[in-house]
Amino acid sequence: MNVIPVFLLAAQLAVFQNSPTPQEPDVPPGSLSGQVVNALTGEPVSGARVTVQCASRNSAYSQAVSDRGGMFSAAGLGPGSCTITANHREYTGIMGLGQPAATAEISSGNETSGVQVKLMPGGVIGGRVVNDDGEPVQGCIVQAYSPLHLGDNSSLQQRSGVQTDDQGEFRLAGLTADRYLVHAQCQESLPVERLLGPSGSRPEEPRESWLPVFYPDSPAASGATLLSVMPGIELSNIEFKLKTTPVVTMRGSLMSAPGQNVNVQLFPDAATGDPSQPLGGAYDQKDGTFRIDFVSPGSYRLVASSMSGQPDTMALAELRLTTGTASPEPVLLQLQTAPALKGLVEDPAGTVPDAGTGGDQLAVVRPRIRQLGTGRQPQQPQAEPPKGWVQVMPETPNSPGGYRQGDVHQDGSFEVKGLGPGRYRVRYQSATTQAFVDSMQYGATRLERDEIEIAAGAPGLLRIVLGAKGARVQIHLPEDSSPGKTTVWTVFLAPAGRSFSPGVGMPMLMGTSGTDLSYDNLAPGKYFVFAVQQSQNFGFDERLLDLVQPHLEAVDIAVGGSPAITPKLFTSGEITRLALAFLQGENQ
Repeated sequence: MNVIPVFLLAAQLAVFQNSPTPQEPDVPPGSLSGQVVNALTGEPVSGARVTVQCASRNSAYSQAVSDRGGMFSAAGLGPGSCTITANHREYTGIMGLGQPAATAEISSGNETSGVQVKLMPGGVIGGRVVNDDGEPVQGCIVQAYSPLHLGDNSSLQQRSGVQTDDQGEFRLAGLTADRYLVHAQCQESLPVERLLGPSGSRPEEPRESWLPVFYPDSPAASGATLLSVMPGIELSNIEFKLKTTPVVTMRGSLMSAPGQNVNVQLFPDAATGDPSQPLGGAYDQKDGTFRIDFVSPGSYRLVASSMSGQPDTMALAELRLTTGTASPEPVLLQLQTAPALKGLVEDPAGTVPDAGTGGDQLAVVRPRIRQLGTGRQPQQPQAEPPKGWVQVMPETPNSPGGYRQGDVHQDGSFEVKGLGPGRYRVRYQSATTQAFVDSMQYGATRLERDEIEIAAGAPGLLRIVLGAKGARVQIHLPEDSSPGKTTVWTVFLAPAGRSFSPGVGMPMLMGTSGTDLSYDNLAPGKYFVFAVQQSQNFGFDERLLDLVQPHLEAVDIAVGGSPAITPKLFTSGEITRLALAFLQGENQ
């Protein structure tokens, strides 16, 4: 799955929400043995870490490492159904969706043998970088990116990166089978003819460098070619033929930097380059100056950010500018405290804004200080625990603020600090109950989605109104078709028409085949309800939904309803087949 920042998991995950069962009697455990093999060639895989998870309460978890022949064993298991997964750094699977899982039935006091766990190998992209004359260019950074959504190049995640050698060659090995955009950047100063200047002048020497491009020759991701990397396959002969461009150095200084962690970046406009590929700057802490080299002509957004020692405190500065072939004058940036998002979480019988404030301020109820005896200092009351948290996730690529979270106080007020300008997704997580958001209003604007735009002079408070009549959804997981077999499933309730960050805000349940689960207080709306066989990665991925959605029909969940739903089931093998079909262009 994607390499993700550490977010607080806002998913309401209920593990095995079954009716209480009598305690299992003590029975002798069982064991299993098997082999880890290459899913394509059948060859044994040594050094794989094998994980065994069983539904039995007596023994639910065990790990082993495969030997030179790929063999492994695990004892103290079951009895009952067990799920076996394996992972190996050279076997990276398909599209980050996890390796296929194997299942086995363990009987008391016996060994189950012959279990086979298949690992899907990764792929390779190889090639070289040359100039207009076909000569190799050494020291270029070549990086592979994959879209976060199938077929969408607007949001990318870096997967791998290498430098070209003295022959201009590169090799991106160990790639998960996926579709990739490949980017080459060579920051080399090239000699050009220097013109004589007036006596006493100190002009910078004219410079040229190589224009950064996505394969084959696009400065922006939107015009690049997606390369499909299949398991165990090497794409070779991927050649970049670079073009020269005039470059200058951007210099400047920062004022009022509150801390030492300063970051300066130059974001090109879409007509100049790719906004997701900013140029980084070198910052001198002693004198507060910065410089950004190899800036080609075009329009840019210069952004400086600084984090102080206080949690979630950030200072920002931004400047729009255009560069040409002449060296630009130094710029001066004034860092200012980044805007904070303030607001109120309301429930049907909860806190409301003070009518006398005009709606732009919160009526904050402060606890009184209890007066003690004469000559004693007043005692401050203990802080009450938060009612929940407001979580803010950036949607704008390369956002300086990143993920932020603020406590929701007992009166419903909250404040999220350290947010840079850009688009964000907002979630509310209750500390005690499964709450859902009925509506959000930012200033005077009612939001149709759960996204807001943060900018200087923000329109006011963010009001989050919780729903009072959520649905209670009953989920039935059918029995396995094979007698005596039990499969562990992860059930997703994905709201139709909305996108989600991995693992954040997604209603999830987990249980075994033949059981009934429930999810309380679900927000009304249309949902895709499906279940995926548990593997080593059972978290939500938006590309997982992209793969299975053509095979699903949305279910309408009414206000206060209690629907009974049997989800569409996808085994790990079926997920693998769907992913391979996508990479082969069969289900676009």
